[in-house]
Amino acid sequence: MNVKRNLVVLLACLATQIALGQPSLAEKNAAENAAIKKEWESWNAPFWTAVASGARHRFRTH
Repeated sequence: MNVKRNLVVLLACLATQIALGQPSLAEKNAAENAAIKKEWESWNAPFWTAVASGARHRFRTH
């Protein structure tokens, strides 16, 4: 009985999200992934810009 009740609750939640226009979990994940990618690129941009300009010697550790 619990499985059936849980399924009904899940479907009711999904129907509510659709009716209210709330983003689905997949949409939330996609938005979060895009934000993480943008932040990651902002951290790596200075390094790749330096590499592209031939300034690799700045990053040597020896």
